[in-house]
Amino acid sequence: MGRRLAERILDIGGLVLAISFVVLLVLLGGKLLEAGWFALLVLAGMAFIALAIGHWMGGPEPDNRTVLAVCSATRHVGIAVIVAPTRQNAKSRPAKSSQ
Repeated sequence: MGRRLAERILDIGGLVLAISFVVLLVLLGGKLLEAGWFALLVLAGMAFIALAIGHWMGGPEPDNRTVLAVCSATRHVGIAVIVAPTRQNAKSRPAKSSQ
């Protein structure tokens, strides 16, 4: 019973994640394209490298490798996607004079 419930919860979580991804892509896709293709490739490369390092550092148990790889890949790229547009806007504003 517990295993079936856990599998059901994982299925629902995967569906919610996929729907959230599509909604965010539709709503914020323009912002991603404003960053440019090079920036998107760099973010994808960072995610891939973090995924590989997390998998490599996860140890001999497959479940541990998977969890660490996914956590490593999603953590910093998400922060970068949030911070990048704010930094770009900060650069375009004139600096305030302290006088």
